[in-house]
Amino acid sequence: MAYKIGFILSLIFVVQLFVLMGDIMAIQMIYTNLDAVSVTAGYLISQNGKITTEVVELVKSEAGANIESLNDDPPMLGGLFTFKISKQYDPLIMQEGMMDISIQRSVVIGYYNPIRKETNHVRNQRTITWYNFDNFNFLSCFSNYDSGI
Repeated sequence: MAYKIGFILSLIFVVQLFVLMGDIMAIQMIYTNLDAVSVTAGYLISQNGKITTEVVELVKSEAGANIESLNDDPPMLGGLFTFKISKQYDPLIMQEGMMDISIQRSVVIGYYNPIRKETNHVRNQRTITWYNFDNFNFLSCFSNYDSGI
């Protein structure tokens, strides 16, 4: 008889352990999904130079999460852009109330864009070249001055 009471009491702890493992697995699945979406979002942000409506819709539809910029200044070509993707989760046993699961990623603006040379002009021993990065224009001036060697 005593072993039956002990078994029934131990089931309480076993059930709690299973519920805790369910929470841990659910959090891991959410985190993995956020990480996968952040790769695609980072690629689009790097191409466009900012968080566009396309990126917001991608994050909402694929992960059911929110995306926000962590930069104070607008990004420039070659600059670092930091963003955060977060989602709310209501755990079963780990914590009372909602839990915020978020990841923070950084991308380099213009890293994935192909460089296309648009025009090339030579004036007064300088080469002026315009490069087009899909959404950004970049002017570079290189001196062609030869010191006579």
